[in-house]
Amino acid sequence: MTPASLAARTAVTAADDAFHTRLRGRFGLTPRGAPLDAYAAVAYCGREFRVYPSMRVGEAVRFYAALHERWNAEALRDDLERTNLGDDVEVRRMKRAYQRALVLALALATEPELLVVESAHEFDEPAAAELLGAAVRRVPRALVTYEGEATPPNGEFGEIVAAARFDVTWT
Repeated sequence: MTPASLAARTAVTAADDAFHTRLRGRFGLTPRGAPLDAYAAVAYCGREFRVYPSMRVGEAVRFYAALHERWNAEALRDDLERTNLGDDVEVRRMKRAYQRALVLALALATEPELLVVESAHEFDEPAAAELLGAAVRRVPRALVTYEGEATPPNGEFGEIVAAARFDVTWT
């Protein structure tokens, strides 16, 4: 049996640190990884990727918007409203699930063709989980990992595969 590869919407279960290291290498996020320019339309939301804690949401939006040529401000506004993250909310005071949701909303504003989200079980607040589900449905391709015994919600993914069977070298 050959290892599974990326379908349009794939959930990877039992993803551990070693799996995430290989996955990051696939996108050039490790010293020996592939060059990122081959994946210009990828939004990668790693489990420890955070917005500067000293920022407020509005400051983070302006900062990240200035870094990206392709930016959908209207979609971002809708995503932030969905999670009740107003401009004046301080990042350092947000629960982890909402910090993850903020990073996801900022990533979605770049209109990626492929969205990669590590450790989706951390989106454990209803509004954050709703944003993640909407994100998976919105993008053309999504790869979302779940650690340990965490399981993805039914109906969100075309394929659910164990990390041990997933080939991170797909094209």
